[in-house]
Amino acid sequence: MVTLINRLAQAVLWVGAAAVGATLLMSCIAPMEVVSDHDSSVDFAQYRSYAWIADMPLIAAEDSAVSLTQFDVQRIETAIESELAAKGYRRVELDEAPCFVISFTVGARDKITIESFPDRYRGVWYGRWPHYGPQADSYEIDDLGIDVFDETKKEPVWHGAVTKGTSADSQLPIDEAVRAIIAQFPPAA
Repeated sequence: MVTLINRLAQAVLWVGAAAVGATLLMSCIAPMEVVSDHDSSVDFAQYRSYAWIADMPLIAAEDSAVSLTQFDVQRIETAIESELAAKGYRRVELDEAPCFVISFTVGARDKITIESFPDRYRGVWYGRWPHYGPQADSYEIDDLGIDVFDETKKEPVWHGAVTKGTSADSQLPIDEAVRAIIAQFPPAA
C-alpha cells in the first residue's frame, strides 16, 4: 500500500513538473504581430490577377542580418501564391497585364529596450536588495513584409507585415506568417 502511494505521489510530481515546464516554454515563445496599411482610395474589388514584380520578387534590405537561401525564397513565393489562390486571385505573367504586382521583404534586426522609472516607482527586488537602475533587454526581431502595387498606376496600394521577436534557435514560420499577412488582404471596405 505504501509503495502504491509513493508511486502515485511520484506520478503527481512528474505531471506537475511537466506542466510547469510547458508553461515556462510557452512563455518564451513570442507571438507574431501582424500589421497592414493601404491606400483607402483604391477599390480592391477590381483586382483579379497578379504577377510577381520581378523574376526575383525579394527586395533585400541592405542592413538585414538575414541570409536566405533560394529554397527559403521559393517557400515564401509558394506560400504567397497558395494564399492568394485560396482567395480567388489568379497568377499571370508580368507581360499579361496583371491587376497588381507583389514583392516581399525579409529582415532581422537586433532590438534593445531600456526601461527607467522615476525614483518613487522603482524597486524591483532582487533578493533582499531593491534594483533602482534602468533595465535593458536585447532580442532579435524577424520581419516578413508583403507589398502590393497597382500595375496601372505603378504605385503601392497595400502593405502587410508580420514581426516576431525570436530567440537564437527559432525562426519565423513561413507558412504561418504568410497566412497571417494575407488574411488582411484585401482590406475590409
